[in-house]
Amino acid sequence: MSERISLVEQLHGLPCSGVIAVTGGAALLLADLLTVSGASATVLEARVPYAAAALANFIGATPERACSVETACDMAMAAWTRALALDGAQPQHRFGLGCTASLATTARKRGEHHVHIALQTLAETRTWSLTLIKNARDRL
Repeated sequence: MSERISLVEQLHGLPCSGVIAVTGGAALLLADLLTVSGASATVLEARVPYAAAALANFIGATPERACSVETACDMAMAAWTRALALDGAQPQHRFGLGCTASLATTARKRGEHHVHIALQTLAETRTWSLTLIKNARDRL
């Protein structure tokens, strides 16, 4: 069993459920979460606001940068609010996850390749960021 599948199984075993919003290269996360048994206990809804207008509509404003910690936090908060709307029972067990990524593409990129993740719960907001070395791997 791959390490990724093992991690997803551990997530599905937690007593939490929420809404996951991803954009950019982060959309691959949804495949991992939804193809492992137990997803229906974890994922209330998955959103992919990929176009700039879709992202602005989802978070309620046009972000300064689509791939940033701030945008990931805005996505996580919008996802958490949606999770509460879908299942407001036990809000301490609901989460919103926002993930945005700027990865390899067909167009030449001037900046770094980044991934920003934010997790919103009743108790806290957590963030993680990763800068990837350009041309060290493909998009997948």
